[in-house]
Order: sequence, then structure tokens, then C-alpha cells
Amino acid sequence: MDNPGDTAARERLARITVTVTDNLLRAEAAGETGKVGELTQKLTTGLHDTGWRVQKMAQGGDFKARQATGFLLGRGLLLAKDEKKSCVEFLIAAEQLASSGWHAAQCLMKISPDRAWLEMERSAVRGHSVAQEWMGRRCLGEFGATVSDYACARTWLAQSASQGRPRSQTLLAYLMMNGHGGSVDESRAARLYRLAADQGDPDAQNNLGEINEMGRGAVANPEEALRWYLSAAEQGLPSAQFNAGRLLAVGAESKKDPSRARSLLLQAEGKGIAQARQVLNWLDRQSTPESREPAAQTPVAVPSGNSNTE
Repeated sequence: MDNPGDTAARERLARITVTVTDNLLRAEAAGETGKVGELTQKLTTGLHDTGWRVQKMAQGGDFKARQATGFLLGRGLLLAKDEKKSCVEFLIAAEQLASSGWHAAQCLMKISPDRAWLEMERSAVRGHSVAQEWMGRRCLGEFGATVSDYACARTWLAQSASQGRPRSQTLLAYLMMNGHGGSVDESRAARLYRLAADQGDPDAQNNLGEINEMGRGAVANPEEALRWYLSAAEQGLPSAQFNAGRLLAVGAESKKDPSRARSLLLQAEGKGIAQARQVLNWLDRQSTPESREPAAQTPVAVPSGNSNTE
């Protein structure tokens, strides 16, 4: 900048920081990791000396500046890290902003869970896709809920899934595939699984493999099933490790690989998939004359997963 003392120019840069932070929080909610990285780099390079000015704007009552201040304090970007002060800013900004409501809920979750879920619901109503996902998962009995309400889950998950959240797409697909909370819709469920699988969701990949193997709503395609099982298995999903190992043991479209099958099945067994032992025992008997194919095994589908929290 030609004139470092130019107050108006500094204020413009601070306003840019507030806008960039708002866009970054939206990108995080959408799961756009590439965009998050790009915007974070922009903050830490071209806008690295604007934190104090943003904080001053927040003290003047600007809600988006308060949200930005909460983010910067929470991450230790442009301002010294201070999680308590970060939560204070998010709680104030939550009066108007959905992203702040999500973060305020996280701040409150341990100390005041009832209030946290009120903030979460308010954020979800305002369109925050992660808050919508969490509301849907709570309707499924997660996060300490004592009852399940599939119709409630469908409502929230449908809103979140429409914004591209892969976990919401996977859970909504499961509900639709099995008729929980509404009618069965196998074709839409398959489309949702594919959307989530293409984004790398391992549960969606495994369940898409099950659809292809069993021919639910389409012609069975064991080779395509194996491809999806392996994608999920590479991410460490036990049910997918079993499914991929099982197909590689008996051969799916000539893709027989006992060595790789054994490795995957041992991993699955070590993570609690008891059926893996039956296929492993069959592999052990392959050198004996009386060996035969193992009894038919039903693919292990995944109804839900709790590993993704945001």
C-alpha cells in the first residue's frame, strides 16, 4: 500500500477480511476443502495485518465483523488464539448469522447442551447445511437423543443433502432405500449414494457396491460392486473390507485374488466383522480336495456412520 496511514484503505482491507471469512465459513459448511484452503491462504498473506481492524469493527456492533473475529480468534489467524473470546463473538453474531449459530452451538455443547441444540436448530432453519445434518442425525438417535424419528430425519437431511453434504446424502439414501420415515424410493436412493460416493463418502461407496452386487433397481454388476467396495475399504471401512475381501476370495468377474482377499478379511475381522472368519477358513481349505465355495454371504451394508462430525 502506498500510504500505510490511509485509514480508509485499511478499513476497506478489513471489510475484505470480513467478506473472505464469511465465504470461508460457507465453504467449510459445503465441504469445499479446496476453496477453504484458497481463502485461508488469502487471509494469511494479502490480509495478514487486518485482524486488529476487524476486531475494532466488531466492537462497533458489526455482526459479520463479530463472526470474523470469532473465527480469527478461534483459529489463531491474524489474531492471537483465544477460544473463550472466540465463543463470545460467535454467540453474539449468532443472533443474525447461521454460520455463527453453528459455531455457537459447538461452544455450548458441553456446558449447556439444551441451549446448544436451540442454537443448532436456529442455524439449521437459516440454512446452514452442517447444522441441518446434525439435526437430522439427532432425529436418528445420535448425539444423546433417546428416541428416533425417521420422518424428522428425512426433513432435515433432505435440506442438507440438497446443498451437497455427502453424509446427509448417504443417510437420506439409506432412509429412502429402506422406507424409513416415508416411502421407498430405490432409484433416488441410488442417485444420492452415487453423489456421496463420488465425493468420497465410504459408507455411500460401500452401500453403492451392495446395490450393484445385489442388482437392486438395476442389473447386477459384481465388477462395479467390487470397485466401490475397494474404494471404501481403502478408507478403512470394516464392512467394505469384508465385502471386497469376500468378492476377491470367490472371484468377481474373474477378479480373484486370494492374497489380497485374505489381507482385507483379516482387517475386517480385526474390526469386529465376525463373518470374515468364515471366508478366511474357506480360503485356508483351498488346498484340500474337499474344499468348495463358502456359503453365500450377504453384503454388509452400512446404515449410518458417526465419524464425520462436521
